[in-house]
Amino acid sequence: MVFGVSLILSGSILRAERAGLQTKFSMVTLENLQPGETYNTRELVNLPLVVRNTGETKTTIQVDILKPSISKSMAENGYEAIPSTSWVRLGQNEFDIAAGESYGTDVILKIPDEDQYLNKRYQVDLHIRSVGRQFINVALMSNLRFTIAGRRLTLEELERRKKVAAYGNKVEFDLLPAKATVEDIPLGKDVDLDMEKKMTLKISNPNDIDFTYYLDTLQFAQLELPMLDGYTAFPDLSVVRLEKKEVTVPANSIKKVKVILKIPDQPFYHDKHFAFAIKATVSGTPVELNQVSRFYISTQK
Repeated sequence: MVFGVSLILSGSILRAERAGLQTKFSMVTLENLQPGETYNTRELVNLPLVVRNTGETKTTIQVDILKPSISKSMAENGYEAIPSTSWVRLGQNEFDIAAGESYGTDVILKIPDEDQYLNKRYQVDLHIRSVGRQFINVALMSNLRFTIAGRRLTLEELERRKKVAAYGNKVEFDLLPAKATVEDIPLGKDVDLDMEKKMTLKISNPNDIDFTYYLDTLQFAQLELPMLDGYTAFPDLSVVRLEKKEVTVPANSIKKVKVILKIPDQPFYHDKHFAFAIKATVSGTPVELNQVSRFYISTQK
C-alpha cells in the first residue's frame, strides 16, 4: 500500500516536484472590528482566499479552520488563539482546481455580540491542503489576524458608517509625507515643523464626498513597523502635539495639520535621533482604513 506524504509550509508557495500550491492569503490582518458584526475579506480588502494549483495535474483542495498554537510572533504582538473556530466559515471548504488554474472562496468572520471581546487580538489559521490518492500531498498554512475595537461605535459614528456604505468600498486617501526626516530640532521650546522646518503633514481626500479622519501619535512598535538603524523611540510621546486629532477634509481637497514638538532641554535629549509615527484613520469604514506617516528627527547638540 502507498501512503501519501504531507508537506506543510507557513507561507505562500509550496512545490514538491510535480505538485504545488500557491496563495496570496498567507498573513492577513484586519483591524478595529466591531462585536456583533460579520466581515467578508473579499468585500473588506478585496482578498478572498485564492489558491493556485501550480502542479501538473488536477488537485482537490480542502481547507481546515484551526486554532493556532501560540507562536513567538503571536505572543510578541499580543495575539491570542481565536476562542472558537465557529467564528470563521468559508464559502467552500473543498474544491477542485485544474493544473495551472486558481480558485477563490470567501472567508467570513462573525464576531460574537459580547463586550468581553472588546480590545482583544486574535489569530486563526487556515490549513490549505491537497487531498486524494496521489503519492505526494502538499499544504499551506495561512494566518488571519484581527483586532476588535476597544469600544462600541457611537450613534454619530454609525451614521458616518451608513454614509461610507452608501459611497461604496472605493474610499481612498493619503497621509503625506509617508516618511519625513527633520534635523537640528531645538530643545526647550515649541517647534512648529511646518513654520520652522518646512515639513507639512497633509491629508489628501480624492473622494467625491467629505470624510473625517482621526489622528494618533504612536510608537513604531505599536504599529509593528521596522525602524531605521540609529534611531530610537521617543520615551515620552507627549512631546509631540497635533493641532487637531479629528480633521474633516472636503471632497477632492487637501488639509494641513500642524505638528508641534516641545522636547525638554535636558542632557538626555541632546544630539539624539528619535522616531515616531502619526496614523490617520478614516471614520465610518467597517474596518480600520488607515495611512501612516513616519517621522525621523534629530535634536540639536
